[in-house]
Amino acid sequence: LAYEIIQNLIREPWKLLYFEDTNLINDARDAVKDLWDSMPSNELWDEISAGGYKGILVNIISDYIDRAKFLKPVFISIEPTNKIRKYFSEAMGAWLFGLNTASLILCCSIIEEMLETKYPKLTKAEKEGKGKLGALIDKANGKIFNGSEAETAHIIRLLRNDAVHELKRPSREDTY
Repeated sequence: LAYEIIQNLIREPWKLLYFEDTNLINDARDAVKDLWDSMPSNELWDEISAGGYKGILVNIISDYIDRAKFLKPVFISIEPTNKIRKYFSEAMGAWLFGLNTASLILCCSIIEEMLETKYPKLTKAEKEGKGKLGALIDKANGKIFNGSEAETAHIIRLLRNDAVHELKRPSREDTY
């Protein structure tokens, strides 16, 4: 049981654990803390690096390498703001580490930040029946974006919406 608990803590140390009986929460918290704190880091490292815990390190490294091979420098002709640079760096880092939903959210933030800088005010007619980002993308179509770029921006927006509102897990390829 201790092995299974440690394995779960290694894979998802942030996991939400629900207890209907609030009296058990402190007991459970204390038990996990004692177990987790008593496990020497070098033993965890040995177990993870030697293929224990179902090869977590091998899986992480393999996925990281596969993702890193996709990435290349992005060449642009408009100087990005510091905010866009930060969002982009965070989005690519999130994607590299397998956090597809976080990456999508940040990518939409990049698109929205860029378009809000260019179009700070939308008319009521432009917003009619659309969300803010959808309206901004439509306004930029033919100006900042060509047709296929606007379509790609809408795809990113829709993938983000599905991930955030429908809790759909986007694929690595779609997020990339």
